[in-house]
Amino acid sequence: MVEFQFEKQLLPAITLCLPSLIQDTSSYAFTTEFSVGYRSIDVLVTSLPFQNHTIEESVPGIFARLTLADLAVLERIYTLKKVTKKRLKAELYIDSDEVISNYLTRLLRMELIQAVLRSYCVTDWSSLLPNELVSIELKLTDWRNAIKQAAYNSKFSDKSFIALPHSTAAENQALFSSTRDANIGVISVIEDDDVSIASPALIRRRNRFQNLQKLRVLRDMAVKTEKWEFAEVLQH
Repeated sequence: MVEFQFEKQLLPAITLCLPSLIQDTSSYAFTTEFSVGYRSIDVLVTSLPFQNHTIEESVPGIFARLTLADLAVLERIYTLKKVTKKRLKAELYIDSDEVISNYLTRLLRMELIQAVLRSYCVTDWSSLLPNELVSIELKLTDWRNAIKQAAYNSKFSDKSFIALPHSTAAENQALFSSTRDANIGVISVIEDDDVSIASPALIRRRNRFQNLQKLRVLRDMAVKTEKWEFAEVLQH
């Protein structure tokens, strides 16, 4: 059994189990150190509704120009399906008609939203939004801290896991009790090429943070394609 010295040494094995962490997809992508809030997710994997070799054609380049504020407005329109300017102001705590109109005008110009009578809805790009986000926190021994960080990650993902060496995870009843209570999965790394899902993670109820992160993922793919590694699930 390998004696891991650094957390990054877990990564080659982790990549082997990524297809089993996501559901109903033929393509997926992952990146490391994806920033959320005050910290970074060690590994973020997402299912893709398009083939990985068409990333540049599939993700609109216009996403690279979006600010976080743009994404926040876009998330509300996407999540609420159809929304009026008045509702948007209330949802985003914006008092000024001019400010919200500027955002809407910008998104309309980019053809990311469309006006329908007095309401707004998103355009066809929404079919490109990732179906699922899975976060993974890597740790060698400090599994309690890993659970805290994975719990934070779960605000931004559909499922959250911690990954530990087998020597840390094996027969650790306190660990598995804590992760079950927190609805966090456990990945056990045995060797560089040997890994198992010791405990699954259930899909969490969707929230606005998750949808915002999916929009951020699209923007990140448009801006930093080289940071993402794309793959296809082998069909048996």
